[in-house]
Amino acid sequence: MSRSGSDSPSFLRGRIALLLLLVVVGGSPWAQQPVWDFYIEKFYIELSGDETLRTLTEAALVPGWEYSLDRYGSVTFLVIDNVCVVALLAGLALFASRLLRHRAAWIRCLAVGVLATEVEALLRVGLLDTFGSDAEVSPTGTLLKDLTLSALVFGLAVGVLLALLTAGPPGTRVPRSVTAQRSVAARRTSPARRRKGGLGMTTPQVRMPVGSTPGDVTRYLCTAAYVDERFADRVVEEVLADEASAVAPSPDVDLVSVARHCLTAQELRHQRDLRLAGAFAVVALLAPLWLLYVAMLLATTRRPGAQPSLATRGHHQPGGKALVAGAISAGVVALLAFYFASLVSSLPASGFFGWLLGAYLGGVPAVLASIGAVVFAHMTVVDHDRDVDQLLRTTMTRDTFAQQPRPTVPRRQWMAERLAALRQAQVGNVTVYSGYTPFAATRRPAPSGRSRCRSCPPTTRSA
Repeated sequence: MSRSGSDSPSFLRGRIALLLLLVVVGGSPWAQQPVWDFYIEKFYIELSGDETLRTLTEAALVPGWEYSLDRYGSVTFLVIDNVCVVALLAGLALFASRLLRHRAAWIRCLAVGVLATEVEALLRVGLLDTFGSDAEVSPTGTLLKDLTLSALVFGLAVGVLLALLTAGPPGTRVPRSVTAQRSVAARRTSPARRRKGGLGMTTPQVRMPVGSTPGDVTRYLCTAAYVDERFADRVVEEVLADEASAVAPSPDVDLVSVARHCLTAQELRHQRDLRLAGAFAVVALLAPLWLLYVAMLLATTRRPGAQPSLATRGHHQPGGKALVAGAISAGVVALLAFYFASLVSSLPASGFFGWLLGAYLGGVPAVLASIGAVVFAHMTVVDHDRDVDQLLRTTMTRDTFAQQPRPTVPRRQWMAERLAALRQAQVGNVTVYSGYTPFAATRRPAPSGRSRCRSCPPTTRSA
């Protein structure tokens, strides 16, 4: 079964091609001519001092390309503009195909637009500084500030457009977990993979039927508490914390052990989330709006194909190409952060707005705090996943699960009472039913109101 909808590779390629076509059309001489006329009249004839309008107008001129020398003093500037537009289109295609390959999220689409346009702006600055004449080109600092700021505005607009294009019609998105499970199932059909096992496997693969050993169901449910956060939360909320609902017996399942493992998994995630919240709180304290940059950097450097399936957790590790691509993306985004910080620090923002933008001290504290928070977040998540994998491999196998003691839970009165209630429900002789009839066999009420049993011989009437 193939993928469909907005997760399909063909769908993504088509949307990227449509975006590039729109950029080319928007940068054509016929579309750019009204913008140029407005720009010259407003800022060179009327000498308007509206910097916001000037930035927006210059952002609209970013994708402009030309085939005539009418607007250029020499062929050098014509070639530089066209080369930069080609680089912009190539950057959009490259970053979109890389960052949106697994998921077309809004933050990823914005990252695609900003990365492509900022790289184009830096290339334009370098070409103008190298081949442009000093009499016709502004100083490098002013040129860098103006071009990167207009590129940032245009990149955000392109990112929003890309997000709208990749959203797809309602009802066409295939859940990511479903597509990942299909791809994993397809890979597992390979005889070579079945013989060799996963690249990261350190425990032997036992060729036994699933659920063939007593206690397997309990072990699987306890394992699910660590790999499926929603399952653990649901067990705690609907089974353990809900005192108004009755607990139905679960044959061949140790519900108390499952609840204890769910509480332990929640505690591990709680400690991880506290560390992450502390790192992001530092960024919020120094420059709150830089949390958007942190979110973009996390989305950009996210490991491709992470956790494709709960059933194959830890079997396959990312390849060298994925790690190199992630490192390059992180380096580019970090480099752009310093340029963006220099632009923000040059804005006339002080006091409260300067604190929001992190414009004080050249923007250096905001950049360092943001990059440090991202690095710390990655290390925290990796350490948490490694600890969970180690716990599963050492305590959740058939040989070790029965010998492990039950995990300890926080000493809270309501937890102890509910665990005792669960234990009593497992060994009690009272069964709670949700319907009006407790009988669960093949007996059905007869149309006349009397009951008839299928296993009973039919009755005969005498003449």
